[in-house]
Amino acid sequence: MVANKYVGRDKLRSAIEDQFCPDVTAQGVQDRDSGSISRRYKQGTVDDVVLSIDFAPGLDFKPNTPDCVRHLLEELADGCDGNDSFGNPANYKGGGTLSVGPVTYRIKPQAPARQPAQLGVQGACDSTYKALFNDYVMWGHGFASDDFGDELKGQIDDCALLPNTWDFQYGLGSDGSEWTAKFRTGVFQRGCVGQAGKEAGAPKDFGCAGSG
Repeated sequence: MVANKYVGRDKLRSAIEDQFCPDVTAQGVQDRDSGSISRRYKQGTVDDVVLSIDFAPGLDFKPNTPDCVRHLLEELADGCDGNDSFGNPANYKGGGTLSVGPVTYRIKPQAPARQPAQLGVQGACDSTYKALFNDYVMWGHGFASDDFGDELKGQIDDCALLPNTWDFQYGLGSDGSEWTAKFRTGVFQRGCVGQAGKEAGAPKDFGCAGSG
């Protein structure tokens, strides 16, 4: 895994199995002279990735879903980066290339850099009681990585999230974060917010510290 460039395995599997391989199989090779089929997924997030199949221009190549999934997911993604309990506990995938005869399969993570893979999945939450509401700051690594916080926000909506207070930004921090969310809820929602984080993929011991 080079320079902390990787994507989450579950998100990568979905992009390969549910989108890329069925899509290129259905569409076929539109321009054989180009020598490439390429798609980008989750652009602008830390799970941003490009999937490609390259071949000699003019080659009579016909993609099919089972071979596409096998080469990209089983052989390239899972064959290169394993679930190492020390170096890669969250089973992140760094991508790479795999040549099968005249055809090359590629996985290219696009985020400029991420936190070290050995950190696994992390997160923290702080709550401040303000009499009429609670202010929250939450951060994470390894979850909410591909949807600009939409799933997390959906979970926190059930904790009396106050309108027009949600702010979610991707960005690396010295605390291990890859994103930060700031928001307000009604009072006495700290337990609910902690559970919402876990429902969105935070570690099992995740919770909100602070008051309220």
